[in-house]
Amino acid sequence: MIFQIPDTMPDEHYRAINIHGFINLCLFVAFAVILINFAFLFIAKAKKQEIKSAKRIKLSFAIFGFFYALTRIFFILMFQDFTNPDQNYDLFASLAYSCGMIGFLSIIWALERIKYKKKYFFLIGLATTVITIICSGIIIVFIISGVGTTDLRENMLTIIFIGTPISALIIFILYISLIRMSTGIVRKKAIYSLLGLMIMFVGIVMDSQFFLAFEFIPLWIKMDLVPIIIIGGYLLFAITQL
Repeated sequence: MIFQIPDTMPDEHYRAINIHGFINLCLFVAFAVILINFAFLFIAKAKKQEIKSAKRIKLSFAIFGFFYALTRIFFILMFQDFTNPDQNYDLFASLAYSCGMIGFLSIIWALERIKYKKKYFFLIGLATTVITIICSGIIIVFIISGVGTTDLRENMLTIIFIGTPISALIIFILYISLIRMSTGIVRKKAIYSLLGLMIMFVGIVMDSQFFLAFEFIPLWIKMDLVPIIIIGGYLLFAITQL
């Protein structure tokens, strides 16, 4: 299965079994804490906004922070010995991607309300999120009921895996549109925000099984550098928006 741990995955991924694993785990725990702290900061900023659109977008960034923090927490739990990853890997993966999709959907909703009168991209994002959550629910039912690996289960996991890049693409399109239609400080913020998100998404791709399974890539890049890229991208995005 694509969501089962590949044989070539580093044992250090989210696991403090050596210095690289310790750095990797600590950085991702720190990332979850950073996301939650910025979520509270965005809520505080939203309360001070008098313009509805500004309040809405700050709240959407807060929602993203809370739910993507949960995503990272579930990813961390996915690899810990005490969570029995051989049996519960799919469970935590499903929960992680579901939370991530809700977070991305909040950004899509806020950006499209600024750019468009009709919510085309929001509806696509909503449909993708709903499908992801439904598939996650099916996986959880499989696990609770003790049903083994099936073709249907594999298909559900594949759909969940595809949801994130769809949301990322929609956010990219919306930010490009916002940059083209805006000027001054709004345009500058949009450019830096998009740059931060792109860096973050590059880091997320590098943290995927596909990238981590390549044995020729040095361990320090996989374990030490990748979380720094993700955190750096998010900080550029978040600080720009405060």
